[in-house]
Amino acid sequence: MADHLFRADDSRATIADALKVQARVIYALILRDMRTRFGRSHFGYLIQIAWPLFHLFLLIAIPHLLARVPPIGTDLTIYLVTAFLPYVLLFYPARLMCLAIIVARPLLLFPIVKSSDILIARALLEGLTSYVVTLIAIACLALMGKDVMPDDLIEAVFAILAIIFVGIGYGSLNAVITTMFPPWNIVAVLTMVLMYATAMPWVLPTFLTPEIQYWLSWNPLFQCADWLKTAYFAGYQSGLLDRTYLIGTGVLTFFSAFLIERAIRGRLLE
Repeated sequence: MADHLFRADDSRATIADALKVQARVIYALILRDMRTRFGRSHFGYLIQIAWPLFHLFLLIAIPHLLARVPPIGTDLTIYLVTAFLPYVLLFYPARLMCLAIIVARPLLLFPIVKSSDILIARALLEGLTSYVVTLIAIACLALMGKDVMPDDLIEAVFAILAIIFVGIGYGSLNAVITTMFPPWNIVAVLTMVLMYATAMPWVLPTFLTPEIQYWLSWNPLFQCADWLKTAYFAGYQSGLLDRTYLIGTGVLTFFSAFLIERAIRGRLLE
């Protein structure tokens, strides 16, 4: 009996030690990624935060220059945020995840580093970056005097978290495929462009025909924007929002990435 207890304690200690080592590896990978993303210092990481913010506000500014009228709500800026913030939060993490394993492949020469650690580290960093970008964007809009508070705050938080998760899942899957077949990165980027062009997040689906609405509903970016609009505008209901489909897409791509990674792990250094 005592022997069984000692063996169980040893097993738990071994697992705990392994998790601590993995956590330290992932933390080191995150710090390395932040330091080497732009230049050789952590300050270069600020560019990673500034670039999507610049892109977001540029997308918001163009309709203002064209004197557009918001199709819902009273503030064009807030409406455009619900249309374009999902694009930034979905595709920036996805695009930057695509080359995660390839650019860090030399690190796999160290036995302690696994490709799954690289994916997890990049996913955590991109999730944190997206969270910071969202907070800074909201703070900037508030300083401009905009009413940034959504009608349903909890719904907005869940929508933003879901958008980031789907982006990380999509990027993780493409990262693994790109590792096996590098030209796939081009396919992944073109797919993102196609998703953006066909999602039309700046257009209310009620203005479109039922046939177009049906095909739009299969686009994850459309679902992301529709979810955020639902949170911000109490009277908005497109009838096309499918939270289960969107979250399921994130879960499927994320876990598929790690299943494939586990299957090809031994061939990544060939």
